[in-house]
Amino acid sequence: MKLKINFAAIILALFFSGTIQQRAFGEESVSDYWSSGLAEISRYELKQARYGAIHSGDAILLFVTEPFSASAQVKDDSGRDPSAVPVLKLNAFKRFETGVYDYSIMTSVFSRMDDKKSLPTFKVTTSVQDWCGQVFNQWNQRDQLWETELRSYFQSDGDVDLELPLVPHEDGIWNRLRLNPDSLPTENFEMIPSSAFLRLKHQAIQPYAVTAKLSSVSKGRRTYSLTYPDLNRSLEIEFEAKAPYEIIGWSESYPDRGDKILTTTARRTHQLRSYYWEQNQPSHLKLRKKLGLN
Repeated sequence: MKLKINFAAIILALFFSGTIQQRAFGEESVSDYWSSGLAEISRYELKQARYGAIHSGDAILLFVTEPFSASAQVKDDSGRDPSAVPVLKLNAFKRFETGVYDYSIMTSVFSRMDDKKSLPTFKVTTSVQDWCGQVFNQWNQRDQLWETELRSYFQSDGDVDLELPLVPHEDGIWNRLRLNPDSLPTENFEMIPSSAFLRLKHQAIQPYAVTAKLSSVSKGRRTYSLTYPDLNRSLEIEFEAKAPYEIIGWSESYPDRGDKILTTTARRTHQLRSYYWEQNQPSHLKLRKKLGLN
């Protein structure tokens, strides 16, 4: 019988063998959850606001840990990068139809798993595709600022390269919530809004004033809410109060066409933990049914 070795899991186990896991989680069961090498994949029933209407679709949140080159800000494929640190990676997907054509949106977030930095997210990338064209936006935390680039088929967006103040990025809060929700920023401050929202609504790439609130525990759950007065936009994320702080769903409201406020909602329907990157054969299609996907 051949012994199957998962080298990715071994590498991650080595990363988590020191004091990092104690600082990041404080609970052995939670560190075991994230250092297992398994990805957590959750499917949500999506009701997406677009073009003044609500459209049905799927949202996927895929969380997994991996070694990350802090210098190059890419995955450490070699396993030999001296700057490599363990990160929690979120790949968030939205797919929905708008009449005859459809949308595909993906955001990837890479956040360090210790508490050495107040803003632990290294990198964010977002791509938006529909039948008109595509847009790509990348953010890198470097030298106490955000370096961001935008590539778009829209003339109004254009190709842009910017340096922005190092304020919290909304896309990074999803990882931060999963690691330690009590570390989430609250009260009044400036934040970079969701990069997908900025592109769908063609808003300026800049920090915006925000008010954030983290609720107390109620019926085993908590919520984290953001309100952007200048954008007339709000986001509320509901999650389990106990580690590993699984995300139950979220709602996002803003003017979608003119002054009409519409609300996008997502509610979790299925969840699976697996080595999905090894499950790529026709025989694995049955796993999509376990996630409620066609």
